[in-house]
Amino acid sequence: MKPLRLLLLLLLVCALSFPTQVGAAQRVVLLETFTNVSCMPCATANPITNAFVDDYGPALVLNLQYHTNFPSATDPFYLAAPTENTGRATYYLLGGVPGLYTDGAEEPPPGDHDGLVSVVGNRLATPSPLEIDVAANIVGTDITVYVDVTAVDDVPASGLVLRIALVEPYVGYGTPPGAMAVRTGLGLLC
Repeated sequence: MKPLRLLLLLLLVCALSFPTQVGAAQRVVLLETFTNVSCMPCATANPITNAFVDDYGPALVLNLQYHTNFPSATDPFYLAAPTENTGRATYYLLGGVPGLYTDGAEEPPPGDHDGLVSVVGNRLATPSPLEIDVAANIVGTDITVYVDVTAVDDVPASGLVLRIALVEPYVGYGTPPGAMAVRTGLGLLC
């Protein structure tokens, strides 16, 4: 197997909460960020979230970022995957950007570092009843992903959804897209 150059995020969404047991595995907390390159409040919130995720590392916290078609429908990240971006925003009934969901719950407010520390700390203290191993094989432009999910504690018989997302973690532009990037001169903010 070749090492994967793109970051693979494995999202396990559980409709039920699990009791903490001795045999449980270390949880990885999922942050889902909603943004747009022309959103001025996003320019403040996104760097805080990104720095927080970098501090914890992918073994503990993953950030999956979705770009909306508002305030600007010309956001190139939205246009790259409009169905996926709109689908997740619709799932959460997103009312505006920036938006932040932690393991499926709308908390803390975007840009609240101390809130992230508290919420993520509480989630990390709750072990997962599942271990998930991911491997990938890349041949040319084809990527085959292997996922092994093992119950290490009691899990419900229903209400589980397994979602897999392939994410390109960093995209560079010579001239940053979006009205806010041009106005503020801050470079690529989202």
